[in-house]
Order: sequence, then structure tokens, then C-alpha cells
Amino acid sequence: GIQPPKWQNVNSVFLYAISHLDMSHVTRTINLGSLEIYADSLLEKVLFTLAENSLIHGDHVTEIRCSCRREGAEIIIFYEDDGVGIPDNRKEKIFDHHYTEKGLPLSLAREILSITDITIRETGVYGKGARFEIRVRNGYFRPGPA
Repeated sequence: GIQPPKWQNVNSVFLYAISHLDMSHVTRTINLGSLEIYADSLLEKVLFTLAENSLIHGDHVTEIRCSCRREGAEIIIFYEDDGVGIPDNRKEKIFDHHYTEKGLPLSLAREILSITDITIRETGVYGKGARFEIRVRNGYFRPGPA
């Protein structure tokens, strides 16, 4: 929140975020097109946190995927991995300020996104991988998929 929000190319920010991690054993599939979102300048930290958590907690992650889909007046950015996933009873707890494990806290990621009314939630199936949905409301994204 120190710097004002700005328009950011999600593909570029994601690639830069994961460049700080050892992804040599992980296949990356990124289908974001030219999507830009209006978000806090710490968007890179959010995407880094998701990827880092995949490596730390995913157990056997060999693939991460990042894509988007238009749904009504929103666009949803999906971040997915093929690790162990998150049990149903922890899906909301992982965003709690008091929830601590290795890596950066997801509560911080949620806070950063909320600055421009972007939401995040985990919707994966335990045993099949983590899946985070980042919802961006109309007026806060451009151009992206039809």
C-alpha cells in the first residue's frame, strides 16, 4: 500500500515472480494472453508466494499452471499445481493472520489484492493439487479473453 496501484501485465509479473525460485524441475504452463490488471505494486509478491508455497507445501509438484477466464463482469485468474493440495478444513485457515507455516503468509497476499477489491480463495481438490482463484472485477482488468 505504499505505492499507488498500477496497471500490470499479469504474464510478465508472474514470469518475473517465479524467476526468483528454483523451478528447474517444474513444468510451467502460462495462458494469460495480454491480460493486465489494476493492482497494488506488490502483485509480484502475491504470485511469488503462491509459487513458493507450491514448492514448499506441494510435496511432489511437477507442474504449475496459470490461466484466466472471463465470467460475467469479472475475470478469474487461476493458479494451479499438481501437488498434494489443501484439505477442506484448511482452505480458509491458510488466509488467517495467525496461520503460520514456512514461506510467506497467504494472509498478506489476500491483503495486497484487497487493496483494489481483488479476492482470492483456494478451490482445489485435496490429493489432486492446489487451485487458487483470483477474482478481478470489471474495470480493474484489460483486455484479456473474451
